[in-house]
Amino acid sequence: MSTKVCKNHPDRAGRYRCAYCGAHLCGECRLAREGKSFCGWGCYFRYRLSRAQRRFRIALRKAGRRLKLQPSLPVAILAFLLLVAVVGDVLLILGRKPGLQQRKSETEVLSVPARPQHAQRQRRPKATFLGADLTLSGTADRRCVVSVVADGLLLAAKLVKGGEFQIEHIPARRGLNRFVVTALYADGTLDTLATFTYTYTPPSVLYLARDFQRGPVDVPAVALTFDGGSENNVAGEILDILRDKGVRATFFLTGEFIRRFPETVRRIAAEGHVVGNHTWSHPHLTTFAENHRQDTRPEVTREFVQNQLRQAARLFRETTGRDMAPYWRAPYGEENRQIRLWAAEIGYRHVGWTVGKDWHHSMDTLDWVADTTSVAYLSAEEIVHRILSFGENDGHGANGAIILMHLGTNRVRDFPHRRLPEIIDGLRQQGYRLVTIPELLP
Repeated sequence: MSTKVCKNHPDRAGRYRCAYCGAHLCGECRLAREGKSFCGWGCYFRYRLSRAQRRFRIALRKAGRRLKLQPSLPVAILAFLLLVAVVGDVLLILGRKPGLQQRKSETEVLSVPARPQHAQRQRRPKATFLGADLTLSGTADRRCVVSVVADGLLLAAKLVKGGEFQIEHIPARRGLNRFVVTALYADGTLDTLATFTYTYTPPSVLYLARDFQRGPVDVPAVALTFDGGSENNVAGEILDILRDKGVRATFFLTGEFIRRFPETVRRIAAEGHVVGNHTWSHPHLTTFAENHRQDTRPEVTREFVQNQLRQAARLFRETTGRDMAPYWRAPYGEENRQIRLWAAEIGYRHVGWTVGKDWHHSMDTLDWVADTTSVAYLSAEEIVHRILSFGENDGHGANGAIILMHLGTNRVRDFPHRRLPEIIDGLRQQGYRLVTIPELLP
């Protein structure tokens, strides 16, 4: 017997069937209501309406037998009674599910007939796909509401007052997606601006488990990254510099950092930077500190690693209303293939930093080292030189390099982050673009 597959995910078994249309569904696509399965709220409403109509017809036949009504009962009266029954049933459904009335009205707005004479009001918007995220940008000549719909579901809507607009973080589902972009005007007309199709195939676990320390060496781009562990005493200055220089960077934040400094985290997200995961509590994951070997510590298990990542991601979502990017960085750089596999199972790819031919040729700035007597200490001047001279005797230079810095410091003088403008200007003068990790990934 052939195995039925989900109508939205061809690679998954369709264990459930919609009680209205009969389509096969996986657990992710299933809407469970009244002990039955549905494709979504549309099928659920149609199912309830069909039941209301059936109950009305049965009640009408019973009443006709009692009152000895003749078959010639006017059609208009029948239609009116049917309408009353259907409307009552819909109101009952809406009363049981707070918030659904607003969602239904949004769907109804999309059904307003379009008028051909308004088709040229806006230019076709541009869609940019990054993994499971769609970013939509375009222009609007006048006040309107731009909406994005996929499979009958409203994904995003934005009021545009005229001029340029951008809608970010529109989610794509696994498999084939068909996005319809519309503009609703004040006079009630609806224009279809564009239709985009996009097939999203999430990367495999084995692909995600590969360590990423450098981007393509044939592309003149460098990524600035900052770790936020437990301190943020220089975060404000760093964000000011990045804003003034027009640079978007990648931040790896712990759950403890998010909990202690929510305003800083909200600013990082609001200013368009990419935020990755740095675990919840910044634990040691391997024995490297004891024996210089990357052996998994006995207490570090799959559940431990995944919980560390999930808890941090959950708090970031609660704090900013956004999802973390699917990248993580191990605390202290302590990781191995097994640990990366555990993280990859829940969708995370590990991001390290770029090291050249030896420890002295590294994009790890060691800016956290405050003890001037330590062999690991680098002055701010030495850090600038380390970055700007990286790969100078290599045919690839610093192409694809990932720079590591921190949002906290114990230094009392000679602060490396205050040389960031010099670093940024120096890299640009050498022909490098400053990019985020998603932009650097091959």
